[in-house]
Amino acid sequence: MEVKSTNQISKELNRDYESVLRFVHEIQGVAGKHLREFTLAGVIELDETYPHAGNKGVKQRNPGNVV
Repeated sequence: MEVKSTNQISKELNRDYESVLRFVHEIQGVAGKHLREFTLAGVIELDETYPHAGNKGVKQRNPGNVV
């Protein structure tokens, strides 16, 4: 199975990124409702993981620069 980004899918389908993103979120929501129906067992391999590294793009206030 080939994994594609939302951006890549929107380009390939010639659709607006936001529309594709809404659809992806809808599919994820439906799939999430059925997660309890599946049980993983044995060896499970994950090819890519993205650990949460905080709030990217959110500037932290520097307490050393108090005016």
